[in-house]
Amino acid sequence: PIPMPGGHFIERIRPGAFRKSLGERTPNIRMFLNHNADNVLATTRAKTLSLEEDATGLKVRAQLPDTQAGRDLSTLIKRGDVDSMSFGFAPVKDTWSDDYAQRELVEVKLFEVSPVTGWPAYDGGFMAEGVGLAEGESVVGFVHVGTPSGQPPERPRPDPAARVAWVSA
Repeated sequence: PIPMPGGHFIERIRPGAFRKSLGERTPNIRMFLNHNADNVLATTRAKTLSLEEDATGLKVRAQLPDTQAGRDLSTLIKRGDVDSMSFGFAPVKDTWSDDYAQRELVEVKLFEVSPVTGWPAYDGGFMAEGVGLAEGESVVGFVHVGTPSGQPPERPRPDPAARVAWVSA
């Protein structure tokens, strides 16, 4: 569930939602670290980032740069410390259930993809437990200052070996 004023909603991405955005010739979709535009890792224009939609979802392939950020991220992925992805988008077409408890993204405009070292937006368990949201509270932004007071809850994690292929340049 995603927190919102007045409660939570469940968001689903319809198969094919990325199709039109990925088929456009002009956009330069970027890969940032943690959605931070100061940390560019790859771009579709430079052909260091390729994206395709498959039966599982959005498949991302990137040639990480030979920079400190790229080398660090490569190491963190290989060790399993970084195992989550996120993406920046604008909804082009969506539908809502009658009670607004569920939203389905039918078509999205994709701007960027990001490996995330924190917690992806769809990790509702962490938002409730780790952040300590009370009933009726919602998150409109997330800024971490200081030291976490506890460990985030465990969650099912993908097997990096099944999803990551390392290619030498």
